[in-house]
Parts: sequence; structure tokens; C-alpha cells
Amino acid sequence: MSRSVFKLSAFVAVTAMAVFIGGCGGGATAVPTVTVKPATEFDPGENGDDPPTPPITPGDEPKGEYGNLIGTFVYDGPVVTRASIATGVKPEDKAICVADKILSEKLIVNDGKLQNVFIYLPKAPRKGAKDIPIPEPINYDQKGCFFLSHATIVRAGQKISFLNSDGLSHNTNVITINNEPFNQNIGPNNGVEHNFTENETKPVLVKCDIHAWMTAFMLVQDHGYNAVSGADGKFQINDLPVGTHRFSIFHEGTVLNASFPVDIKPGDNDVGEIVFKAEAFN
Repeated sequence: MSRSVFKLSAFVAVTAMAVFIGGCGGGATAVPTVTVKPATEFDPGENGDDPPTPPITPGDEPKGEYGNLIGTFVYDGPVVTRASIATGVKPEDKAICVADKILSEKLIVNDGKLQNVFIYLPKAPRKGAKDIPIPEPINYDQKGCFFLSHATIVRAGQKISFLNSDGLSHNTNVITINNEPFNQNIGPNNGVEHNFTENETKPVLVKCDIHAWMTAFMLVQDHGYNAVSGADGKFQINDLPVGTHRFSIFHEGTVLNASFPVDIKPGDNDVGEIVFKAEAFN
């Protein structure tokens, strides 16, 4: 069965006023319908605030049934070359901060598949959400003068060990919106434990104030309905209550701030390929 595709371009969410997507799924899956609204409804505004949530026609209320959202992010454009971004490395740090190994992670494309795209519900579903336990503690490390986890999702209340595995000092500065800021200097081969308590409605910037090229993004949420695309561009969000949900999409390298509704049916709901046009990236 052919897979459906919709395209996202700079300041233009879709190539038409509305795009309907059908996907293939398994088991008791019904084909979901995804409707992307006009691009003007995604305008973040002069102050960079979240775009208003366009009204959607409510689907059936959840009835204790659950489905999984599956898809693949694709890059439609020329071959992407990742350049070194480590500039101004101090002579005494060059043995650790090896410039040739510190490549830009702003846009990573593998055989046309787009990595590090966040897809998530800004808030937990009002009805039917499963009580998913807080995941095990994670390590968030800095090694070789870059963050090993460039696009990360953590749960509110989840313990995070912010580590520095380098033989020089780093700084971890998480620019939160709803949580108390976290900004800590971390000495060589040391670490600091922390956890965030509040839901963030979009990924926030993580940076090292000592080494300007070191940046990453982190999404803190009080629910588990989120994912980041892997090296193969694929993502999966499990155990969504049956009904209509509006998902947000975030990628650090694009000017696009998009969202779209999906009518989740029981079983797997495969929306196929979600294509980002090259002109969407800055």
C-alpha cells in the first residue's frame, strides 16, 4: 500500500489549505485523518509566543481504548553537510575540544530522514490518559565538548544526573519557561542531580555558557505523550486515548511552528511521511 505524505515549508505549513493524510496500520487500526490548518494559524506572533490553538471538531470521546501514533520525518532538499562549529577553542583545551569532531547538530539528515524532531502533546489529554510511571533516572552528559543528548525528553519529577565527563569545566544552563531555571557550573569529571517539576509546552534551550557552540534542546513534560525522531526519522507515541488530539512539531533549525490534529483509532495509526522542505530551515 502506498504511504501518504504531507509537506511543511518556510512560513507555509502545507502546500494547500488543508491536507488530508491516510496511513497504513496494523491490527484493528482504522486509517487516521490528519488535517493541517492554514499557515496563518501557526503564526507565533511578534513576541515569539506559542501559536494559538486552532479550533478543531471534537472526535469521539475516549472510551477506555488506546492507539499508537507512528510516522517518519523526511527532509526534502539537497545533501546536508555538517560543519565544525567549535570556534575559539583555548589552546589548553584543544586535546579535549577537538574541533574536527564537534559538528553541527542543528540539521541532521540520514538518507533523507530527519533526526531530532520533537512531536508531542503540549498538555496531557483531558480524558482517558494512562497513569504512566515516571521513567528511571537518566544521565545527561557532556563529553568531548558537546552534549551527548542533543534532543531529549524528560518527565516532570524524573531524576536527571547532569554530568561532565571531560577533564575541563563545563556549564549546563537550561533556559526553562515554566520551571525554575537550572544553571550550574560542573567541574571536570563531576555531576549534579536535579529534577524539573512543571510541564513545558515546548522544548527549551540547553547551553554551556563556557563553550558557546555547545547547545541542545530538552522537553520537560508531565505526561508521556511525546517522542523525538531517531536517526531513521521514525517516531512512535503509544497508549493515546482514542479520539482527536492536536500534536505540536518542533525542530530547532526550522522557522516553522506547526501543529495538526490526528483522529486516533484503536491500534497503530501510521501517518506515513511528514516532509520538511529545505526552505523551512534557517
